[in-house]
Amino acid sequence: MEKTHITHVNDGFVFLGHRIIRKRGSSGRMAVVTTIPKEKAKAFAHRLSKVLSGDHDLAKVDMVDRLNRQMRGWAAFYKYTDFTATTFRHIDHVVFWKMAHWLARKYRSRIKPLMRSWYRAPVAGQAKTWLVHGVSERGHRVGKAMHRLVSSPKGQFRWRSPQANPYIFREEPRKTITSQYQDVAMAMARPERRAVCAERCPCGSGRRSAYALLTPFPMARGFVYLAVVLDWFSRRVPSWRVSITMEAAFCVETLEDALARHGKPDIFNTDQGSQFTGAAFTGVLASHRIAISMDGRGAWRDNVFVERLWRSIKYEEVYLRAYDTVPDARASIGRYLVFYNGRRPHSSLDGGTPDQAYFNPLPFRAAA
Repeated sequence: MEKTHITHVNDGFVFLGHRIIRKRGSSGRMAVVTTIPKEKAKAFAHRLSKVLSGDHDLAKVDMVDRLNRQMRGWAAFYKYTDFTATTFRHIDHVVFWKMAHWLARKYRSRIKPLMRSWYRAPVAGQAKTWLVHGVSERGHRVGKAMHRLVSSPKGQFRWRSPQANPYIFREEPRKTITSQYQDVAMAMARPERRAVCAERCPCGSGRRSAYALLTPFPMARGFVYLAVVLDWFSRRVPSWRVSITMEAAFCVETLEDALARHGKPDIFNTDQGSQFTGAAFTGVLASHRIAISMDGRGAWRDNVFVERLWRSIKYEEVYLRAYDTVPDARASIGRYLVFYNGRRPHSSLDGGTPDQAYFNPLPFRAAA
């Protein structure tokens, strides 16, 4: 498993398919911008060239349709990225001439006569491209224009915070933020989804409060995502799931399993991630009449106990192993959580284990 590499934003780094770097703009101010990594652009152009290197028996409209699906998806992925024009023009140039040679081989013709027939503007006012007509694999007579990346729509990312969050117990200012740096927001939000209980329960057995967590763990190749339900009082993990995606479904499964096997708490806290604020997750809590709580934006104190859980799992389990497959990761993390609940002592529990604190709660001292 590769070690973490630390670099300065002025030197730039690649994150989730984007190159993030801070540059000096025309006004003289330093600003963080996102670009397309050269390796990604070369790999994409090579992939399209490989598609156009064979399959000459395929109908030309089906080949154009196959290229369009990939190019539109790539353009949508980099819709909010800065400085894409040069890269898009280069890929358009490569794909145009590769398509020209593919048509020439298919029809055993020179390129110039083909351009006279099929190189034109699909709509008045648009740039010229390959516009072909023919019968598709399904037997329909259709016309297809090859998509151009440079004509793909661009967008400005707008991140909107709600004016008020009904699940936050304290007052905190809210505002709407407009940013053109979507990928920097992704870089800050993606590595870890955190959640904790915002209020300490003053009395009871500790089963009055629980919270849900979601965080990624590295494997030899790729990542897996761990969702857990944590009891605040005992630090016990009553339910957990491992997934290869960050969808809300496995978070809901983790919650339902915890409620079915251990009953419902009075308060359930999460962070403000989409997995926990969606109707699927909050609907389960509402149907069980559980009070919903969420940690504040930027309030690191709300999840200090969760950080300890992540530290324990990462430094005592995940970082010591490079999981080859998802089943290996699921089995190994499961063995560690059994050890964590039943055998690992906690200083906050006077050297006891989470299982001991959960199943044999000590009586609270009554207030004077």
